[in-house]
Amino acid sequence: MRLVRLVIVFGSVLGMSVTGWTQDTNNVGKSTSGHGILGYLDPKTGTFKPMAQLGDQPDVTFTTVTGEIVYKMTITIKSTIPTTSTIICDGTATTFDASSGVSHTESASEAATRSGSTATCTVTIPYSWALASASSDSVTLGYDVTASGGTTGLVGRVSEHTLVAIHVPANGATTTETVAVTI
Repeated sequence: MRLVRLVIVFGSVLGMSVTGWTQDTNNVGKSTSGHGILGYLDPKTGTFKPMAQLGDQPDVTFTTVTGEIVYKMTITIKSTIPTTSTIICDGTATTFDASSGVSHTESASEAATRSGSTATCTVTIPYSWALASASSDSVTLGYDVTASGGTTGLVGRVSEHTLVAIHVPANGATTTETVAVTI
């Protein structure tokens, strides 16, 4: 009986030590095959794109660019929209800084003032963007007008548009876009 216990204890100790030897704490989370490049498969081109490594990032200097983008909208109402329905005007501005990979998206909304079959609204978007290459970056502008369908509260009509991209405005500038919309 004593020999059986001794064999069981010896076998248990040997089993635990083997599992302990297989755990190499110096390589936890690392690929043991030497392979493994993080990245993704680009579905458009079918090519593998490796992810940028933190050490690969160049030092960039950011400059803050501030200002306002103002949308002045005149809306012609041709759809059947009750006069009690609220018409909402939205404006957006998106920039992508090619040097740093940083993007900024700004948006704002205002209720339109309606008079008969015409409505007007002014949407002001103040912005402050940290950009590394403001002189060569662009801003994509867009707007939409939404009107509810009446007492149900459901959307009755939407008109969305993207404008031609513009260069990043000078610091402190107010950029005004005057647009005509028909809903």
